[in-house]
Amino acid sequence: MNAIPPLLSAHILDCYVDGAGLLEVRLNDSLPLARVAGPEASKGELIRYLAELVWAPHAIQHNPQLSWREIDRTTVEVSAESLVGPARVRLLVENGNITAMEADDRPRAAGRRAIPSRWRACCWDYCEIDGIRIASRAAVSWLLEDGLFEYWRGRVTALRAR
Repeated sequence: MNAIPPLLSAHILDCYVDGAGLLEVRLNDSLPLARVAGPEASKGELIRYLAELVWAPHAIQHNPQLSWREIDRTTVEVSAESLVGPARVRLLVENGNITAMEADDRPRAAGRRAIPSRWRACCWDYCEIDGIRIASRAAVSWLLEDGLFEYWRGRVTALRAR
């Protein structure tokens, strides 16, 4: 039986490079659907980068622009400067594994505005991939007044150095 290729696909560029963040969505790799840039987008993308350190442990040791602060015996805060002030993420640790990452003020799009909102990523199922121990599963949510809104859930199957 032949599989029918999807008629529609979306390409999402979600990046933070040289202090600038960009989120871009294109339909079938060509038709622009959304583009978010500017200082608030940069802070949001920097917060995402800080949370994704769980998948790039070498960056924890080798990125001199990161600042670290121990909050208590199970929580560490990592921060870096953005165009609109510091971006901060709390890393929650259980049994030597980072199990959650939290931010109190990640910019969230609400119409044409960016609203600082509580944000949380949870990760689990630690394993070794290419000689690096990482969480293989994660879910990301906004912590809104009317409850949790999970907007991404995924699984890491491979690592590629850039």
